[in-house]
Amino acid sequence: MGREKSVAAENRLTFEQLAELSPGDVVVVEVAGDFRRPRRTAGTVVRVEGSQIVVSERSARGVLYVNRYSRRDALRIGRGSTAQLVNGTADGKVTSEERQRQMRVDAAYRA
Repeated sequence: MGREKSVAAENRLTFEQLAELSPGDVVVVEVAGDFRRPRRTAGTVVRVEGSQIVVSERSARGVLYVNRYSRRDALRIGRGSTAQLVNGTADGKVTSEERQRQMRVDAAYRA
């Protein structure tokens, strides 16, 4: 059910980037919320199992979660909300190039 929601694919990790991940690597997880901006957190690759990447993440309240992500499309497997492995930083800051692209998309949407 979580895969039915639309997620932005332009900052998702590529197949090559996913193939290079190994235990101990730090990744950025973007969780899409209903009617709000996506939230980014840092996670650590625990292991790589066939077609899945196992990542440990801490919630905003410090609770440790272990989630599985597809090595094919970087989307979280299971659970209700949509999450994906993305390029960027966990603090949510965007580069000026990303911000300019977002502003163009917002302007086109308003038009």
